[in-house]
Amino acid sequence: FFAERDGEVEARIALRARDLSSSGAYLQLARFCLEQGRPEEALRRAEEGLWMFEDGAPDRQLVLFVVECLTKAGRKEEATAHLWKAFEKAPDLELYRQLRKLAGKAASERALTYLGAKAAADQTMKADTAAAILIRILTEEKKYDAAWTAVRSYPRVGQYLTIALAEASEKTHPQEALAVYSRQVEFHIGA
Repeated sequence: FFAERDGEVEARIALRARDLSSSGAYLQLARFCLEQGRPEEALRRAEEGLWMFEDGAPDRQLVLFVVECLTKAGRKEEATAHLWKAFEKAPDLELYRQLRKLAGKAASERALTYLGAKAAADQTMKADTAAAILIRILTEEKKYDAAWTAVRSYPRVGQYLTIALAEASEKTHPQEALAVYSRQVEFHIGA
């Protein structure tokens, strides 16, 4: 309060920097620095947070903050590298969208290839997660043939994904959609 009242930005940053025990704390500090008109320091603090917690699951919000700062600074290649690192550690749809936006179609193809390989590599829950994200991306990209192939290849990914795919591809794949809807009707009748 006193540092804020006196306009002491350095003191306010130092107070926030005392507890950087989580990636979220780094993100809060970086956002504060950005709000105070210090984009270079904001980026430095955010990248430090990524480095400090690189052994665990990536903090998607922190990654996206770094990517946004790097993109605004004209450092697109570095932003893309951060996205790839996070995507390969913990793939998710939002990271894919950012990769696609930043690096284009080549990034999309690379991500799909990566997810397909990861889903095929083992039969653990991680493979199911990769398969689910793969199916979501293929559905979003309107690559329905590949999405239906993935659904048949990874039947454990969950009914909700097949319903979403059926709804999205009713016009292009009516037989597959009808089969999904029929199973749903039978399930509800039985319930």
